[in-house]
Amino acid sequence: MLGSLVGGEVASTMHKGPYDTLNLAHEAVQLWLAENGEESGGAPWEVYITDPGEVPDPAEWLTEIVHPIKSG
Repeated sequence: MLGSLVGGEVASTMHKGPYDTLNLAHEAVQLWLAENGEESGGAPWEVYITDPGEVPDPAEWLTEIVHPIKSG
């Protein structure tokens, strides 16, 4: 599969904790977008910073949440 990643502005946050609470971080970014007059520019993504194999405590896991911002 071949794809491309187009550059642009994003809104992001760092989530610390287990994966089952990632939805809270996504909701926080969506709220920030709405409060700042911005619109989502596509599907968000997650960057898993911490390897659970190296850091077994889910309370210490770091995940970056990234939402593209619609340009315009």
